[in-house]
Amino acid sequence: NIGELAGDEWRILLVVGRVSKWKRHDLAITAFEDIAALDPKVYLVCLGARDELELPWWETLQEKTRSSAFAERIHWIGHIDDVRPWLKAASVLILPSENEPFGRVLVEAMALGVPVVATRSGGVPEIVRDGEDGILVAPGKADEIASAVGRILKDDALRKRMTNSGIQRAEFFSLDKHIASMTRQFDEIINPKSNE
Repeated sequence: NIGELAGDEWRILLVVGRVSKWKRHDLAITAFEDIAALDPKVYLVCLGARDELELPWWETLQEKTRSSAFAERIHWIGHIDDVRPWLKAASVLILPSENEPFGRVLVEAMALGVPVVATRSGGVPEIVRDGEDGILVAPGKADEIASAVGRILKDDALRKRMTNSGIQRAEFFSLDKHIASMTRQFDEIINPKSNE
């Protein structure tokens, strides 16, 4: 329960996703350590089941966590059916994946007013407009993640602007709009003359 875990003074950096190597939780931990060194109220929370086919990677991340100077502020929660309460409690969502095909969690976070920092790869740039809805960083760059998160946490005006923009942007990806768009496209294919 996020209410039990987080105190009112916490600033939560949230990572949501299966714990697979390509999701690059290691980058989130490294970036978090840079941020945590400057801010004692920042915590890293990782939601998502471990990938049973990559258990050595899980163990690597647990060892990285245990050896961190900020281990007491890194929390591995596991699978959660409803991530919305966790997103609502987050200050920033981090998506450090190497090549995210779509990144539905980005849309969910933006819809709930959570600024996002994500890797500029895969389908992510189609969702997040860099500097408007969130900040995009180069793949594999923990220092860029830390810098982007730091900017959002320190700049209230930037955070508010990204929150408002993200809420509006998430509407573009709503199920109703998606169905209407698909219906239009199918109609154009089936009845091309009716659309001229």
